[in-house]
Amino acid sequence: MNKKIFMASLWILISFHSIADEQWFEVTQSIQPVYRSFEGQVEAIHQSTVSSQTSGRVAEIHYDVDDYVAADSILIEFTNTEQKQALQRAQANLESAQAVEKEAIANFNRIKSTYDRKLISQSDYDLALSKKNTAAAAVKVQKAAVETASTQLEYTLIKAPFAGIVTNRHVEKGETVDVGTPIMSGLSLDHLRIITHIPESLISQIKAQPLARIKLPTEQTVESHDLTVFPYADSQSRTFEVRVNLPVQTAGLFPGMSTAVAFNVGSKETLLIPKETVVRRGELTLVYVKHENKKLPRQVITGGAYNNSIEILSGLNSGDLVAQNPLL
Repeated sequence: MNKKIFMASLWILISFHSIADEQWFEVTQSIQPVYRSFEGQVEAIHQSTVSSQTSGRVAEIHYDVDDYVAADSILIEFTNTEQKQALQRAQANLESAQAVEKEAIANFNRIKSTYDRKLISQSDYDLALSKKNTAAAAVKVQKAAVETASTQLEYTLIKAPFAGIVTNRHVEKGETVDVGTPIMSGLSLDHLRIITHIPESLISQIKAQPLARIKLPTEQTVESHDLTVFPYADSQSRTFEVRVNLPVQTAGLFPGMSTAVAFNVGSKETLLIPKETVVRRGELTLVYVKHENKKLPRQVITGGAYNNSIEILSGLNSGDLVAQNPLL
């Protein structure tokens, strides 16, 4: 009997102590978005296979599968003897054409001066002008040849089109390749998106409120307003494909993974209280409410989480005061 009296006294001491110094949170109704969650798959936005744009033999391989490469890094080098020789010939031809042009310009200037003094015929003037124009055109042709040769030499260096991870290497050192031969594949981990499929009944709501929440492996979420809804439905499943672009460099997600993505499909009135006001005791979920001059425990049923708040489905009413530090 004494033990029962002691426990009852302890309960009274804990539950009905003075609340003069307590801080309280007033429960109020608020409008909160309603989300529907779907399974989605992560894929890279930037993924490609680089191919050879010239013929040659693989001389050096600088990266392999699973290596990280920066944008414009040299992935593979081809032998380039022929390309270097072609560039040298083009540069020599350009220098020769420029010399001819220089001489033609000087000759034209002399002829023009004489022509202006009416000392030579129109035909002599026209011939000098024609030679000058022909020489200028030849220089343009040779400059284009130099650019072409430079481009062909540049093609012997296979560069990464973007920063990312190498996913496949298609050639070996010493192998001879032709134009169009696949060289290396890769993808960017900085730019990812989620692919999911949404029932046609929800598409209008999602278009009206383009907001998605993506669940990360850390149990945190990130939001995205960058949604693309395909303009047609699958005839069998009656679903629309939706692409959700993730914020740049979203950590923890990789192409091929699956994750939950929730869409805003409306709003509702609900009661929210701070998470720290909720106490869990086994299977019970409690808050401490102010009743007259006392702090009393009350069982509640909770719903979804909204940032640092939690939804109350039952057990509280608008206007109730709950203890912000229930365990103090």
